[in-house]
Amino acid sequence: MKKLLMLIFLVMLAFSLTFMGISCKEEAVEEEAVAVEEEVVEEEAVEEAEEAVAVEEEVVDGGVLHMGFSRTPININICGTIGSLTYRVFRYTFDTLIRHRDSGEIEPGLAETWEISPDGLEYIFHLRKDVLWQDGEPFNADDVVFTFNYSLNPVVGSTEVGAFWDSLKGFKEYWAGEADSISGVTKIDDYTVKVVLNEVNVLFLANLSHTIGCYQMEIMPEHVVSKIAPEDWKTSDFATVRPYPGTGPYIFENYETGQYIKLTRNPLYWDDVPNIETIYMDFFSDPSTMAIALEKGEIDIGDLVPSVDLEYLESLPNLKVTKFPQVVYYELIFNCGPKGTIPLLVRQAIAYSIDTKTLVDKVMEGAAFAEYRHMNCFEWANSPNLNPYDYDPEKAKALLEEADWDMDYEIEMLTSDEATAPPIVAIQKWMMDIGLKVKITQIDAPTSLENLAKGVDADYDMTWSGGHGGGLDPSTVVACYLSDAIYPDGWNSSVYQNPEFDRLYYEGKSLIKEEDRQPIYWKISEILNYDLPLLPLYKPELNYVINDRVKNHTWSFMRWDDINDWYVVD
Repeated sequence: MKKLLMLIFLVMLAFSLTFMGISCKEEAVEEEAVAVEEEVVEEEAVEEAEEAVAVEEEVVDGGVLHMGFSRTPININICGTIGSLTYRVFRYTFDTLIRHRDSGEIEPGLAETWEISPDGLEYIFHLRKDVLWQDGEPFNADDVVFTFNYSLNPVVGSTEVGAFWDSLKGFKEYWAGEADSISGVTKIDDYTVKVVLNEVNVLFLANLSHTIGCYQMEIMPEHVVSKIAPEDWKTSDFATVRPYPGTGPYIFENYETGQYIKLTRNPLYWDDVPNIETIYMDFFSDPSTMAIALEKGEIDIGDLVPSVDLEYLESLPNLKVTKFPQVVYYELIFNCGPKGTIPLLVRQAIAYSIDTKTLVDKVMEGAAFAEYRHMNCFEWANSPNLNPYDYDPEKAKALLEEADWDMDYEIEMLTSDEATAPPIVAIQKWMMDIGLKVKITQIDAPTSLENLAKGVDADYDMTWSGGHGGGLDPSTVVACYLSDAIYPDGWNSSVYQNPEFDRLYYEGKSLIKEEDRQPIYWKISEILNYDLPLLPLYKPELNYVINDRVKNHTWSFMRWDDINDWYVVD
């Protein structure tokens, strides 16, 4: 009986295994068929998507682009550029030897290649041979050598010179009037230039690019600018009316003061000729008016749109809003020069009087980030022992008493922004809450420049401003506090002078390794944090709004953004 049962079991087992084998094979075949079918469907979907993208990305030639800005250019002087808007104008109309991208990557510009000696003191630049100026004249090494000598001529009034070019061989002698040219810049042949430094400068290449926070040496046309005597530069048409010709993707056509700058594409551009025929850079004194222009389609891009308008603009299907923190910060600049009126203890008292948390959360409606570090972009350069000056009105009052401050003196706070702007009014109130008398005076851009041009004779009390903190290296950020950077030699608007700071600055800039530089910059950060020639307050949240008719765009606030590759569709 047991044998019979065992026999039956074996037969059933064999049958079961056979059935399972058939079933598995069938499932495998079915799965393979499904996989093939899915692969075919997927390939068809990819092909359809690629065709759709190809249709969508068909580049349109021509058209007009309107960029909107909630401010106007402070100047159009290529040898003394002030403000991010003017930097953008020259980024589109002129070229530099190299380009810098937001990623930090360096790429060729007018210099196709370059070589650096092992000791870091000698640079050989090989220039492009296919570049024409916008008037048809050929570009060559003469233009480069000329630009160095002309733009760094003290009579021309270049800014931030000492901080960026002191390492250039022969510069100091040239600047002092002891030489007719910069010996460290020479022409080897028509398309090769040699530059020699006295010491290693980690920022040398950055100074040759379109990068805010560095010198930004745009190459100028010798055949045109050489006809302008250096002493006539500041009032020349090239510096005040129309900077032309350049070698950039767009030609500067004209500037209707306070209204717009018109650019037209350069058909001779050495890189890809721009797709867009005409660009208008439109200026709005009232930012809310710019938001209305975006809604109506009168402008295609809005730069720094008021936060109160963003939510509505975001709801419109044809507009895209992009937000991100600003690199630079808003600040109070104190006059620390011979005619300055606000001593150290009072500057510190003002710092303690301002409630930056409320300023950011309430006044700025969360569209800002508190900041107290002068070198905010570089964590490694800031000492861990910095004082954040947390809101403490009682400590502020005690400092005023210690300083024996004349409480009847009325401090004048200058601003080129609206005097009724919420952050300005809030700061005035906090200062008055500790007993200070404060009045706000609104000034225009030319008056602001006049104050700066006084140099050591500057007689203002304090200024509300924005724009410090950005750069490729901490040395570019703090160069504006150098004793030898007081106007006309630079942008030391606080007229701050501290020999120990100066010594540390040049020591730190001459080193390459971060671990060697860090202790020096920690000391620098502590000095500035204590002396407060400038009081950092907050970094605003930046934004730009763009119409979907603008394609293939990148938008950089600081560096090269491939404007020649953009196009517009209707």
